[in-house]
Amino acid sequence: MMNYSFALVKDASVRTIAETKEPTGFVACYGEELSYIKTAIEQSNAYASRVLTSFDQGNTMATYPDSNLARQLQTVANLISGGLKTKIYVVSIGGFD
Repeated sequence: MMNYSFALVKDASVRTIAETKEPTGFVACYGEELSYIKTAIEQSNAYASRVLTSFDQGNTMATYPDSNLARQLQTVANLISGGLKTKIYVVSIGGFD
């Protein structure tokens, strides 16, 4: 399993990379790397779409207090009730040394 990430300043940068056409007729200097980034963007967008769909379909009837932890737990509850099959969710409480 490999962990990777990339950061872009503007969403236009993501669109530019995603829409870049690979050259034909010869192997580009960064063709393999560009292909990898484009695949990562496509997979990330597909996963993000599934997560958002699950969140929108989620319906929790519980009332949550007004706190950061409660908001995180409510989000997790929406994802679960919306059908997302993630086995582990991570929430956090700040302020500890």
